[in-house]
Amino acid sequence: MDDYNAFAHLSSKLLTEHYSTSFSKASGLFPAEVRAAIYDIYVLVRIADEIVDTYDGPDMLKQLDDLELETVRAIKSGYSSNIIVHAYAQTAKAHDIGPELLAPFFASMRVDATGQKRFNAKEYKLYIYGSAEVIGLMCLKVFCAHSAADYDALKPGAQALGSAFQKINFLRDIASDYEDLGRYYFPVGDYESFSDKIRDEIVNDIAIDLVKARAAIIALPLSVKVPVAVAYNVYYSLFLKLQKTPSEYLLQNRVRVPDYQKLYWLWLARCGVLRGSKV
Repeated sequence: MDDYNAFAHLSSKLLTEHYSTSFSKASGLFPAEVRAAIYDIYVLVRIADEIVDTYDGPDMLKQLDDLELETVRAIKSGYSSNIIVHAYAQTAKAHDIGPELLAPFFASMRVDATGQKRFNAKEYKLYIYGSAEVIGLMCLKVFCAHSAADYDALKPGAQALGSAFQKINFLRDIASDYEDLGRYYFPVGDYESFSDKIRDEIVNDIAIDLVKARAAIIALPLSVKVPVAVAYNVYYSLFLKLQKTPSEYLLQNRVRVPDYQKLYWLWLARCGVLRGSKV
């Protein structure tokens, strides 16, 4: 079983590197045990995303349901013949990542699978919690190494970080989400009426999350602080660009952070600098 476990974790690493160069580079700064767990979480989430975003078969919902059921079974038994699920189950058992975090994630994925295109304020909040905040909490379980006190203290900040990242993604991808998938996630306005005023309302909401997240990052254990700070700095840079980008441009283009800037934010994070002290 040791060989199978090792190969499962290696598969998560390889898939992470394939899907996200930036994320894998930042994750590479974690200690080895933490790094492997973060890869396992990322890949399970990514596979679920692939089902709802790129697979167009008539059994999409069943595929998602089957993935959730197999994951729950694997956590209980400690084994799955699906190597990605097996890797996640090993990490979930080791770090006490329970159904209270897994179920909301799949609930949000199921929203996409059932074709919901618009969201009111309550639906948006629930979707953000399941699709992003619980991912932050899963990672926090790994970071806190079984310290319930640390987890409880940092929990609001971890949720805020996940929320901020997801909302920034939604704003960056507003054009492709609508044109490719027909989705408009924000509870304010709609795609046709999207304007600088609506953009500013969304940006102000994200800014609140970033402030909460920043305070939590500062309080993280030193061994995991730098990689999380790298991600924060990159997303904060993207946030600033989105904040200044005309709404008309966002409806036609995807705003990006150049690679040279990512390297700069990596350097800042290594120096202990977090951007956005005055968001």
